[in-house]
Amino acid sequence: LDIKVTSAIDLNENEKAMIRVKLKSILNKDIELDWATDSSIIGGLVFEAGDNIVDNSLRYKLQEISRNIVK
Repeated sequence: LDIKVTSAIDLNENEKAMIRVKLKSILNKDIELDWATDSSIIGGLVFEAGDNIVDNSLRYKLQEISRNIVK
């Protein structure tokens, strides 16, 4: 399973290893990770596998708060 992992800053090898171990444990599959950085996500991580996206970024959380305030 190929997964793109996007973070706001460059991750060190120890951080990448911890993420790899955790994802492999959760998914119970062999995985290949592609690392990217995007400062616009502010913090947190975004995971993309095919058409599936798990957005755990600070940008997304702030957008959700903003949408809830406008309601």
